[in-house]
Amino acid sequence: MTKQIKIKNDWSVITLKEFEQIDQILHSDIPADYKAVNLLSVLSGEEVSLFENMPLGQFTQLTKVLDFLTKEMPKVKVKDSYVINGRKYVVKADIPSISTAQYIDYQTYMREQPVDLQKVISVFLIPEGHEYNDGYKIEEVLSDIHDMLIMDAQALGFFIQKQSGLFILVTRDYLSSQMRKMKIPKDKISEDLLPLSNMALSLLS
Repeated sequence: MTKQIKIKNDWSVITLKEFEQIDQILHSDIPADYKAVNLLSVLSGEEVSLFENMPLGQFTQLTKVLDFLTKEMPKVKVKDSYVINGRKYVVKADIPSISTAQYIDYQTYMREQPVDLQKVISVFLIPEGHEYNDGYKIEEVLSDIHDMLIMDAQALGFFIQKQSGLFILVTRDYLSSQMRKMKIPKDKISEDLLPLSNMALSLLS
């Protein structure tokens, strides 16, 4: 009896973990056929050997589901909360209102190269009924975020980035007004605050 293989074929059902695996495969230095084998394995949850050992005609037919990977991922709106693996998480990403600890951790993760979206989101996606890093296991949160839909994860990451850029602009404008009150020359103010301006523009672009 031929085994029925269920393969994900749409961005709307791909998780962050699966997306990271897909991205790693697509950027790997292996032949295209091996990429297809590994992609089908990720999208189906089946072993690589299943696809390596199947008849070529069947394998070729299955590779057609990979076409969605060439299409742009649709954009979705950020939600106030998410339920992942049965646990409810609340988005706390209003930059001016977050705790200092959150902002420090966010800045730390943003300086890492490459930036780990999973870690960044963990700063702002808080288990319901808790405050940041208080009374819950961060390992569980990170694991759940890996199972978050990639469309939601990217929307949240983009929202956080924009929030940070806007906050930097507000901070720059406040510092500028304070420096003007101190009678500091305008060109000196512009020079001193240029790094903040550049940082904000990079986040908002």
